[in-house]
Amino acid sequence: MKKGLITGIIALLIVLAISYFSGIWSFVYYLCGVIGLVSIVLSLDFLIYSLGNKQLSTSDRKNTKVV
Repeated sequence: MKKGLITGIIALLIVLAISYFSGIWSFVYYLCGVIGLVSIVLSLDFLIYSLGNKQLSTSDRKNTKVV
C-alpha cells in the first residue's frame, strides 16, 4: 500500500512540474486522468490474473529430504 501511495505522489509532482513549466494548468486534469486510468487497468489486470491462477500459491515442487 505504501508503494502505491509513494508512486502516486511522485506522479502528481511530475504532473505539477510539467504544468508549471509549460504554463498550461489544464494538463493536471488530463495527465492525472490518464495515470488514473492506467492504474485502474493494471489493477483489473492483476485481479483477473490472480483469480484465474489459483495454483500460484501452491508449490509444484516435491519435498525432498537431504540426507
